[in-house]
Amino acid sequence: MPVEFVTETSLRSVFDVNYFGAVSLTQALLPNIRESKGRIVNIGSIVGVMPGFTGGLAYASSKHCLESFTDTLRQEMAPHEVSVSIIEPGTIISAIQKTSNAKAASQASEERARALALYPYVLGEKSVEVANRVFAKAESPVVTSQAISHALTDLYPQTRYVVSSIDGTPAWVVRRMFWLLPDRVADFLVANM
Repeated sequence: MPVEFVTETSLRSVFDVNYFGAVSLTQALLPNIRESKGRIVNIGSIVGVMPGFTGGLAYASSKHCLESFTDTLRQEMAPHEVSVSIIEPGTIISAIQKTSNAKAASQASEERARALALYPYVLGEKSVEVANRVFAKAESPVVTSQAISHALTDLYPQTRYVVSSIDGTPAWVVRRMFWLLPDRVADFLVANM
C-alpha cells in the first residue's frame, strides 16, 4: 500500500513481528548468549539494504531497522566474543506472495480504489505483473537454511549472508549495485523493473 494509505495498526503489526520481536527475544536471551559466547543470527531481507520500494513501507522499514539493530549488537557483542550475523535473502519461495494477494483482496474496496487511482504504479496491473514475475523466479528456502547453518557452526561466520536472487539476478549483485549507485539512479531502476 502507498505510504498515504498505510495504517498505523498495520505498520505496528509488521514492526512487532520483524523488529520488536527480534529485539525482545535477543534481550531476554542475551545474558545467557554472552556467558556462553554463543551466536546470534537475524533474518533480514535484501530490501533492508535497498533504497526501499513503492508500496513496501512497513516491510522495508522494519528490515532496515533490523539491519541497524544487528550492526549495533555485533559491535556491542564483539568484546564478549559473541558472533552476530544477519541473513539477507532475495526472493525466497514462501507464503508471503499469497498472503499479500489475499490481504490486498480483503481491503476495503473504496479505499483500495482511491489508492489505485492515485498510485497506479504501486497497485496497478504492471506492479502485479512485476511481483508475479519476481516471485516466479524465487529460490528454495534451502539457501537461507544453509546460510543460517554456516553462521551458527562455522569457525569464521560472516557478518552478512546475501543469498538467493531477485528476478534472476544474484542478490549480492543487487545489493552491491544499490550501494554504489546514486539514489536517483537506483530509484529509476526500481521504478522500471
